[in-house]
This record gives sequence, structure tokens and C-alpha cells, in this order.
Amino acid sequence: MRNRIADIAIFLCVIALVAYAATRGENGDYLKTLWNVLLEEGPAAAIQRYKDDRQPPSSSNNSSTVAKLNEEYAGKILELINSLRASKGLAKLTLDKDLCEIAGFRARVMSRHGKVTHDLPKEGLPDRTLDKFGYEWTEYAENMGCFEEDDSAGDVHVGFVESPGHYKNMLMQNTTRLGIGIAVDPDGRKWVCELFVTP
Repeated sequence: MRNRIADIAIFLCVIALVAYAATRGENGDYLKTLWNVLLEEGPAAAIQRYKDDRQPPSSSNNSSTVAKLNEEYAGKILELINSLRASKGLAKLTLDKDLCEIAGFRARVMSRHGKVTHDLPKEGLPDRTLDKFGYEWTEYAENMGCFEEDDSAGDVHVGFVESPGHYKNMLMQNTTRLGIGIAVDPDGRKWVCELFVTP
């Protein structure tokens, strides 16, 4: 009986939160993201996510600020990775918008829990997230890391290059697509997720 009451309560929270966000003019992609947070981390996390995304522009984790950071860093990191691959005779990777959204989701979960791990709390390994978002894949690898507020895209790349496991992921022979996502915590630290995927 308790479980059923809890399920009903969560269901009502889902309806209320999504309905409220919809009335505020949020687009479908954002509502989907909010839905995923709610299902995977619970009503409290979804409400907090919505509040975080609606913080004033002065906030270090303001959604527009983080979006610009993602765009800037993703382009530069893609360029650096492709340069590295070219030096090894490997094909260039293509930055995939949907994959960037998935990487961003995993970066945000990692940031909230404050721990660098591939097996995210309540989310699990990347294959589960890829499947949840309906992204088709045959092979994947993931780079995860936490960097300081003033670290540049180049610093992030060097940090991964200096880690043998991460370096190996960048040079996967059959990989064709790349997703990059960055979350910023209240202390300004950058939590980065790179997803290398073969469709």
C-alpha cells in the first residue's frame, strides 16, 4: 500500500512539475530533460534542477552561461581530439548534438553527486543512459573528469591525454561520433563528460 501511495505521489509531482514548466514556455527538449531527472533522481532533484536553471544571470551555473561554455569548449575540444587522431592516421570525429545532450545529462548527474565515476548513482553506466535516450550504438567509451574553474578547453584536453585510459578512448579506431557535455557546480568547477560512440 505504501509503495502505491508513493507511486501516486511521484506521478502527481511529474504532472505538476511538467505542467508548470510548460506554462512557462519551456521547449520539448527541456521538458524531456526535466522528465529524465525526475524519473532517475526523484522529485526533489527535478525541482532543484528547475530552480538551478532559473537562477539569475549572475550565478556561475546559470543555464545560458553553461550553454555558452559547452558550445565554446565542445568546438575546441573536438578540434584538439581530431588533431590528435589525425596525427595517428585515424579518421576525424563528428560532434553529435544528441550525443552532446546525453553527455551533458551525465555531467550534470556527476556534478550533483560530486564524484567522478562512470557508474553514476541511480543512472548507472553510459550504455543505460544511451538506451534511455534512444540513441543507437554498437560501441562506446566515456571520459569523465572534474576540472578547476579557470581551466581552459586545452587544459581539459591535456588532462585527459595524460590519463592512459582516457587517451586510449580518444584513439578508438572505429569511433565516428563524439558528444561533449559540461556542468558547473556552485564552486565553479567544471565536470566534463566525453562520449565516443560507434553507431
